[in-house]
Amino acid sequence: MFLTNFEEEFYKTIKLKRLLIILTNNVDSICAFNILEYLLKWDNITYTMHQVQDVVDMKDTFMKHEQQTEILLLINCGITMDIVEYLNPKENVEIFICDSNAPFDLNNVYNQVQVKIIGDANDAKSIPPYDLVYCDDSEHEEFLHEKKEMIQKREQVLFEYFQYTYHTRPSAIIMYEMAWKLSNDSVQMLWLSIIGLTYNYLIDNISKEAYINEQKNINDHVTRYQHQYCENQSIDSLKITLEEDLKLYLYKQWNLYDSINNSPCSCNAFQCFSRQGKMKICEFFADAGIPLKITLQNFFAVPIKYKNNIINRIKNNLPRFQIAYDDMLMYTYNAKYGYGEAISAMDIAIMCTILVEFQNVNLASNEDYKISNLLLGYKMESKILHKCANKSIEFIKIIGQQAHSSIDLQQITSMGPFLYCSINEGSLAKSFVLQSGALLYLSRYIQLNYIRTKMKKYGKYPFVLSVNDADHILIAGLPPLSSSNMRNNLFAKAFEQAAINSEVAIDCTFFNKNGILKFEQN
Repeated sequence: MFLTNFEEEFYKTIKLKRLLIILTNNVDSICAFNILEYLLKWDNITYTMHQVQDVVDMKDTFMKHEQQTEILLLINCGITMDIVEYLNPKENVEIFICDSNAPFDLNNVYNQVQVKIIGDANDAKSIPPYDLVYCDDSEHEEFLHEKKEMIQKREQVLFEYFQYTYHTRPSAIIMYEMAWKLSNDSVQMLWLSIIGLTYNYLIDNISKEAYINEQKNINDHVTRYQHQYCENQSIDSLKITLEEDLKLYLYKQWNLYDSINNSPCSCNAFQCFSRQGKMKICEFFADAGIPLKITLQNFFAVPIKYKNNIINRIKNNLPRFQIAYDDMLMYTYNAKYGYGEAISAMDIAIMCTILVEFQNVNLASNEDYKISNLLLGYKMESKILHKCANKSIEFIKIIGQQAHSSIDLQQITSMGPFLYCSINEGSLAKSFVLQSGALLYLSRYIQLNYIRTKMKKYGKYPFVLSVNDADHILIAGLPPLSSSNMRNNLFAKAFEQAAINSEVAIDCTFFNKNGILKFEQN
């Protein structure tokens, strides 16, 4: 059941009962929780919070705290499964879910007692009606013909509803809007929601159109805070601005040349994996009036005369080289606190994603989680920023090298209806892509650049990437680049059906079922 009144149905309820918060280990979830945490601390509401990796971890966490829990809040986990059946909570436990994964499990949607969904009511428009999903199973002879037609219609509707996995609005945006409706929002909360939105756009969870639509709503709040900033005339405050920026990963903490070579979209646009692509980059910078030695310098050391107009130089040169605007530029938000240096939401989203999600659980230290939370704040020391940037750049370079190697060594093969690639056992990138998010990132990287540099005719083919671990195979599937909606992924259902047909044991414990699956090895 969708909440209709956040304050009455949720916020006033958690003030009176013991709250357990479980969230997935991704940037959107952390941003959404930090927004909620501001509200909880404001009203002195006690709570327990746990981050989890998968559904098994979620259940273990709930069982551990079940006796003390009266309200359970799930952030970006649980909406795609029958949560009451899986957790089997006591009847007095209320479950609230704020989740951007879709499609929603219909038992969660139509549960009128224990499950309440914190989300956009527009998401309910695509949900099949109750009467069709739970139609009468009457056995009367006179109704048999009608029942058969109803069952066929229900099967068709449910097939179409569950056919694709995709993402709805970011949970951080939903949580910020709830805080705004409570009149307890702040510019710090707005910044967190912006990072959550930017994160979802950069990892292809949402389309450019959805990103722009959310920006329109955010701009109203940014304008409101700008008026307050002007009225207060306080230097010691956070100021957010929307600016056009280069869509190059961490170039402000790196250098232009390496960033272009290692950012998926720009690497694809220039065909950086080929010799001609390397020459094209040099020619591009020369034509834009930017010396090559400037592009190889750390960006902070670039002379002011180049730094101030470098975006316009690159933008004006795109048409001559037939490079799409979206491959090199985007509108993103920057935040500045007092006299400090402005920080980009894009850079923060990338660094936090790599530190929190893209590393193997065994490699990611507790320090990385603490640092990622510091990054989300608007006050940070420059040494923390540089430390995070260096770790992130190392990851980006390794993934770029792996993509380059897979293409050069011709590891991508056509399996008939789809393209397939496997990461070798001794690969340097293997330890980095054992997490689902990192594998999807590498999959898109290889797919983009292979089709652009080698085989354009395969643009209509889906892409599958696998990596072997000690006791299982991790597989990611992506729809074709030519698909009308690349965010709608049918591989989750396809993998499940293939496993049934081949009688292979599978592990579907990921919250993000957008084309990720584990096959257990015998």
